[in-house]
Parts: sequence; C-alpha cells; structure tokens
Amino acid sequence: MVKVRGCDSCRSSRVKCDNQRPICGRCSRLQRPCTGYRDPTDLIIVQDETQSGRASSAQERSPRSATIADRESVSRSRYVPPQHYTACQKLPWMRSDLANEPRPRLHDIAVSRFFAHYVLYPNRHVGDDGYLPDLPYFYSRSSDGSTLQSAVRACALASFANASRQCELSVRACRAYGRALETLKGNILDTAVMKRDDTLMSVLVLDFYAVLTDKTPAFLGPHSTAIAAILQARGNQQIRTTVGWNLFRVAHRRVQHRKMFMRALSQPIETLSWFEDTAPSHIEARLGYNGCRIINACQRAKDILASEDPTSDLVNMIEELHTIAIETSAWTDLLPESWLPWTSSDMPHDPESTLPDDLIPRTNIQYSDIWIANTWNCHRTYQVHLHETLFECYSALPSTTPPSSAQDKIRDAVRRLTNDMLDSIPLLLGVNGEMQYHPELGSYYAFGVIDYVGKSVLAGEEQREMARRLGGRILEGWKGRGEVR
Repeated sequence: MVKVRGCDSCRSSRVKCDNQRPICGRCSRLQRPCTGYRDPTDLIIVQDETQSGRASSAQERSPRSATIADRESVSRSRYVPPQHYTACQKLPWMRSDLANEPRPRLHDIAVSRFFAHYVLYPNRHVGDDGYLPDLPYFYSRSSDGSTLQSAVRACALASFANASRQCELSVRACRAYGRALETLKGNILDTAVMKRDDTLMSVLVLDFYAVLTDKTPAFLGPHSTAIAAILQARGNQQIRTTVGWNLFRVAHRRVQHRKMFMRALSQPIETLSWFEDTAPSHIEARLGYNGCRIINACQRAKDILASEDPTSDLVNMIEELHTIAIETSAWTDLLPESWLPWTSSDMPHDPESTLPDDLIPRTNIQYSDIWIANTWNCHRTYQVHLHETLFECYSALPSTTPPSSAQDKIRDAVRRLTNDMLDSIPLLLGVNGEMQYHPELGSYYAFGVIDYVGKSVLAGEEQREMARRLGGRILEGWKGRGEVR
C-alpha cells in the first residue's frame, strides 16, 4: 500500500493534496480549514493478508518434530485475521491514546490560514522582498499573552470570520484585539521595548486588523500615528538589518500613503537622509526616497498656498515640482525586466469570478507578483499626489497667466496613471486566471488603490465610479467570503 500524506479534507474528497505548508493550495482556494498532515502514527501501513497470515502462522507453528499435517492443522486453527493483527502488536512502543489526541485549536488553524493568505515570502526569481515575511517566525517565538500573539490571533480570527460568516469568531477576534491593545500600552511606555522589531510588527498587524474589521480605507489605518512614532524612535539603524528593512519599508509606505490620502498639512517623518545612505540602485529604497521628496515638496507647496501672498513663490515652486516629477518618474528605468509590467489585451476567463463585465477592464496589466503590482501602484500614487499639488499651484496663479494648457496636460497625466492603477485590479483580485494565490492580500492592496482613485479630483468620472463600485464589492467580499472574485 502507498502512504497517503494529504490533509484530511483532500483525503476525504479523494483528491491529490499538494502538501503545501502550513495550508495546502486546495484548502486555501476553497476557504476550508486545513488540519495539515496526519499524525505520523497514522501512516503505519499494515501488511497485506498474505504476509499477515504468514507471520501469524509462523508464531503458532508446532515443534520441528511434528508432522506436516499437524503443523498445517495448528496453523489453520490458530490463524489470526490480518484486520486484528494491529500495528500496536507489531510496534509495542505505540500507545493507543495517540489516536485520541486533541485536534488543533481553532486559533491555530486560523493563524495558519492567515499566514498562508496574507504573508508574502521573498521571491528570489523576480527580486522582491515580500510582505511581512518574518511574521510567522516572530509569532512562533512570542510568549503567551504577548502583544504580537494577540494581534496575530485577532487578525487571523477576523479574516476567518469574514470567510466563514461566523459571528462567534468575530467576538473572539475583538477580544484578542483588546488584549493586544492593553499590552501595547506598556510596550509604548518602555522606550527599549518600543524599539524592538516585534513591537513594530505588532502595530502593523493591529492596523491591518482595523482595516479588515472597521472597513477603514487602507491608507487611513488608526494606528498610523503610532507607526510613525515607532519609526522615528528606532532611527536610521533599523534599515541596517534584513528584518529591520523589511519592517521599515512596509511601515514607512503605510505612513506616507496616509499623508497623501489625507491631503492635509502634516509634519513629514525626517527619513529622506536615511534613504540616501542605502544603495541608490535598490528598487524599493529608491521608491521610498522619491516618495519622501514628493511629499516634502508638496508640503512646502501647501504652505505657500496657505500663505497670504503665494504668488511670489508659486512660480519657483511650480518649477521645482516639474523637476521632481521628471526625476522621480525615471524610477522605472532602474527596474529589471522581471519587474516590468506587460499588457494583456485578452482577459483570461475565470469561471468562478462574480464581478460584472463592466468592472473588469478589457485591457489589464500583468505583473510577476502582486507585491510588484502593489509597488508600481505606490509609485503611481506618489505621481498622482504630485500632479494634484501641481494643479493646485497652477490654479492659484493670477488670472493673467494662462495655465489652461498646462492644467490639461496634468489632468491627462493623472488619468493615465489612475487608469493604469485600475487596470491592475483584476490581477490583485485574482480574477484574471493567471495568479490564483493570495486573493485576500490582493484585495487589501486593491482597496487602498481604488479608494484613492475614487477620491481623486482629477480622475475621470468614469474612473471614480468604477473605483467606488469596486470598493463596494471588496467590502462585500470582506463581509462574506473574505475575497472578491
């Protein structure tokens, strides 16, 4: 007989299990809890009838002096059926109580599912660093009742509740969230603890929980202020280690996007010099550097617009913004071929998709990975923010200056950028038939993008309407199956 190592769900359905860890691909696609591998003792294979009968007969054989007929008679009278010749008789060290061991706890199943759906490990083939790849390791090393443990369980149970529509799981998630907030207060008050990697990771997960449960726009997480304070306290040394860099690039992007989304005056984090110390050819470091330049320049432009006589400084500010727009748009020249998008005019048909045809672009942009798609949309968001500020500066010029042609070019540029952002949504939601993994994380990325497009004053009315409708479908998915397809 062949050893079967599949999970319970795949074995009960008599289908082949791909044995992925910590949750197999079939259970991930069908939103089913995956109990993982069976206990090793269940894989003991009992011999077939011939071998079992031969072994049992051998144990009951008569002495050598007996006749052949006597030995056959004894063998037939003492024959033990193979189904009664259990593995415990052959392996006395096996205990019968192993089969009665408790099944994995619910929060363990939810956490395994959460890691499978929301953690992106580094993809060395295309050269991206993933999304919170160190979270499973830190969770496994966290102590009972720690902030990180409670935060991860809150997110995991909330995501599981959205997928299974179980109110009990939502209540348990809310309680875990409350425990995480209580322990986080003590961590923030202790400077040494606040600077630790697991503290920043905990706040990122808590902010993620708020987006999943409160349906807050992805750029408006309620913990962004705490994230900014922790980043400032950790200083530029945090980007010197692999774990510190992985946390910083995700946290810094979250804070920067909040500033752009608010479209209001706010004090930027002094991180521009930090990026100058990194390798200029590093893709995400260069993107972070460009984002700091854009946000700082837009901040100064808003200060000028808020002054009593902005005319004298506006012309110089407009020239500076144009220069930054040209220099930061050159970020795409640094990208390797694996990071470059390609256009697919024929949308692959996904029979499981429930999105209306008018919400699926005819021409969609493909990427090698959803984190690469998210990084491209981050670059486009920076550019849209810069062009919107530039448009405001042109609008504030005296009426004697004819800025209409420049404003038309800015409006066209914004609509091209927002159109590219919307064209990436099918891939993020997993409806293009080519990237079927991480649909929940993709919907999280997509929600932030379309919420920003829906509120852009320079985007086309058709683009804003599509963004609003897609946002509504994502919210429905989070309330239902946990994904939108």
